[in-house]
Amino acid sequence: MTPLQLVEGQLQAYNQRDLEQFCRFFADEIVVFDGRNREILFQGMDVFKERYANTFQNEHLHCRLVHRIVQDDVIVDHEDVTGMGPEQISAVAVYRCEHGLIQEVTFY
Repeated sequence: MTPLQLVEGQLQAYNQRDLEQFCRFFADEIVVFDGRNREILFQGMDVFKERYANTFQNEHLHCRLVHRIVQDDVIVDHEDVTGMGPEQISAVAVYRCEHGLIQEVTFY
């Protein structure tokens, strides 16, 4: 899969709250960063899966793509997310893809 196909696929699985399908787009060694301080928020598929299993419990969860930038193996998405709290959240997610999987995600 191309980086664009990976990122689009994980977005669709996220909106369907399909944990197994969602995780298929990410490397077992996935690392998720806080973009403001480059701190690792969580790492590895076990923690990743546990984290999103909780997130996907919310039936109101939905991510709307506002804008996407594709640059080789890096995809930058501006997203509006509902269902994470009482108000919509605007976020930027930077996905780095390699070897046919998403290896890193950095959230702003």
